[in-house]
Amino acid sequence: MATTEAQQVNLDLSDAMIFARHGDVDKCSPDRNDRGLADDEKNRASIVGVALSQLGVDLSNVRSSPLIRAEETVLAQKSKQAIALTDNRLSEVPYSRPAIIAQLFIGRVPKAHQESGRSVLRAVMANEMNGYSVTHNGVIAGMRKVIDEFPELNLASYTITKDGDVARERPRSKLRRSLIMKNLAFIAISRV
Repeated sequence: MATTEAQQVNLDLSDAMIFARHGDVDKCSPDRNDRGLADDEKNRASIVGVALSQLGVDLSNVRSSPLIRAEETVLAQKSKQAIALTDNRLSEVPYSRPAIIAQLFIGRVPKAHQESGRSVLRAVMANEMNGYSVTHNGVIAGMRKVIDEFPELNLASYTITKDGDVARERPRSKLRRSLIMKNLAFIAISRV
């Protein structure tokens, strides 16, 4: 793995809480509500897992959304002997087509996603969540939207290339940020 910006700014990810987005779903799956990962996404998830391990993130005790795609992401990222706890606070938030359009084209994060993000950040503040978690776009978007309500916490966003290089995401416009959520590998939350 090449020297990363995370290492250059001396960010110690071993003390941060890491929240990663699950991999892309298998579009051919008959179950539209709880699809598994696409085959090529298992390899991408594995690359993310290796990169996180190299940055000091402990992948032996992971929290996951109960949906199959999140659990399969966890399995692809670490050894099968590790513990994966499911946590409903990390579940995907149902939302409507107008909410999706608003998020993509206006950069507006739906209220349900914001509340989900608040719930997770409250759990972080109460020390109910630590280490590494795999969740969904909506939860991460909500956390990014409401982080300013938690001045004790710092949030940084990172991407991981197909070669496993990690780069800190630069602040972008709301529209641009919402469109690249698929490329966001993880967010790191640390106490200020």
